[in-house]
Amino acid sequence: MDIIKEIKKNPDRNFFISASAGTGKTYTLTKYYISILEKNVGNPDITDSILAVTFTNKAAGEMRERIMAAVEEKIMSGSDNSYWEEIKINLSRAWIKTIDSFCSKIIRENNILVGVDPNFSIISELKKEREIDRTVKTALALVFSAYDDKSNREIIENYSNIRKQNILKHLDIFEKDKERFRKAIKEFLREKRVEEIENMLSGSVKNQRIEMQKSLLLEDFELSDTEKSKIYTDILWIYRNTVNIATEIYYYNTLDQFQFDHKAVLEKTLEVFENEIILRSTEINLSIL
Repeated sequence: MDIIKEIKKNPDRNFFISASAGTGKTYTLTKYYISILEKNVGNPDITDSILAVTFTNKAAGEMRERIMAAVEEKIMSGSDNSYWEEIKINLSRAWIKTIDSFCSKIIRENNILVGVDPNFSIISELKKEREIDRTVKTALALVFSAYDDKSNREIIENYSNIRKQNILKHLDIFEKDKERFRKAIKEFLREKRVEEIENMLSGSVKNQRIEMQKSLLLEDFELSDTEKSKIYTDILWIYRNTVNIATEIYYYNTLDQFQFDHKAVLEKTLEVFENEIILRSTEINLSIL
């Protein structure tokens, strides 16, 4: 089947195009975009209702250039000149973007409704790794302080009330069952070095949205003594609470400072689109992926 012919025939259909690099996906998507424009001759504002998203700035730039070149060909051909001239002007504001820039635009335009500083930033993967590393060390400092009967809670003194309350709630769980907590910590440290625990926590904080929902935390963790099922349960109990503490700290270091990782940006964008007020005032058709 000739996919471009099918697109031209009915650009309002959904198409799933999967192909390896260099096989013409950008070319096909350009034709898809132009087909939508051709179907809407007389309505040059249609560009405001088409969304084209891709992964890299290079790919977004290439797609925009190809679409512009195709529009200029239409102008040179002398067909519906006034329409295509207006399309050319409107392409300067067209939604041809990377996923991150698209999400950022949506969040910034609706920042008040979702409670976000319009000057928020998107952190790089390197910055995210550093924040997770700092987060894990802070979380373990709090947990080991609880083990040593030391009050190290001044670490979170400047946190917002909700963050502080959530962290203290999990620390108080340890305080209420101190004997269980002490035994499990000792056993955990016999099984794993602190560096190994840090690495495990880093992975869980990074993927906590999935792991916490699916209860997969520590699923690959094995004790040297397989008979210690009670100890395993207690270690899992400590680990889950520590991940919860670390997650709150990570959110304080990132979300509360309006520094979003890529997952947070996507989640905030979904929050925008779940808002009925915004949906009623937005007319963007997801025409190109």
